[in-house]
Parts: sequence; C-alpha cells; structure tokens
Amino acid sequence: MLQECTPKRLTYTDPEKRSGYAQATFLLEALQEACFKSKKDIGVVFVDYFNPLPLPLMALLLTMVEFGVDGWSSGQYVAVDSGFSEKDYAAKYAAHLKQLKDWESVSVSKVKKIRSRMYNTLLSMGSIKQDVHEPEGFSEEARRLAEAEMAGIPDSEEEEEDAM
Repeated sequence: MLQECTPKRLTYTDPEKRSGYAQATFLLEALQEACFKSKKDIGVVFVDYFNPLPLPLMALLLTMVEFGVDGWSSGQYVAVDSGFSEKDYAAKYAAHLKQLKDWESVSVSKVKKIRSRMYNTLLSMGSIKQDVHEPEGFSEEARRLAEAEMAGIPDSEEEEEDAM
C-alpha cells in the first residue's frame, strides 16, 4: 500500500527529502498519456474540470499506481485476478484521497497553485497551447426573452402566496 508514501519513490519527486508529494514525473507522464496528448483530449477540452488538477483524479492515479505495484509484489509480474475493481481498491482510493486532502490542508492556496502548475506542465508535455478566449454569454435577445419569461414569476414564495 502506498500509504504515507511507501515506496516513497512512487509519490515524491525527491523521496529522500520527502518533497514534491504526489508530483512524481511518472505520475504526470501517465496522466499526460491518458488525458493530455492533444488539444482534443478530455483534460484540455474540459479545462474547468482539470485545472487545477482535482484531488479525486490524483487519488485515482495513485490508486492505479498501487494496483500496478501489487502486480509486482512477488518480484515477478502476476496479473491481479480481479483486475482493477472497486471491491479491491475503493478503500485504497479513499485513503489516498484523505492523504491528498490532508496535504491540501497544510495550505489550500499553495496546493492549488501546485495543482495548477501540474496542469500547465501536462500541457507543455504535450506541446499544447491552450486557446484563451472569453466564454460567450447571453446575447441581448436571449437576455430580453429571459426577462420577459420571468416577469410574471414572483420573487419570493410569500409574493406567490399573496398572488393566489
């Protein structure tokens, strides 16, 4: 089990100093391969869901690494009979998520910056330049139609009861 970073080399960028928690290069490489290979990949398209990297995604990644380590526990690779199943790995996922939340509690703003940097690193690993544009809001006509539709709706339940 990777709890408290054992083996340390799998969860720290520098296992001896125990620094760079959950930021090991191979973790980013795995995530880049799965979600950040091109502009059309999910991690790039849905930037609002991936930047900063969500803790549940990081916990899933750590749990998947643990699954891989379990396959080598005998010194030779032996496929885990049940595969990557909720039954076998839900508790391990929950433990990783708890540790990540504990890490975040040290400094929410700084951990958020670290997770944003990790996201930007993933983009640069794939040589992806993100298009920056303002999201399109309601048009004036859509706003006018919405206001007209809502004009007859009371603002509060009390006003609605009075109208009855």
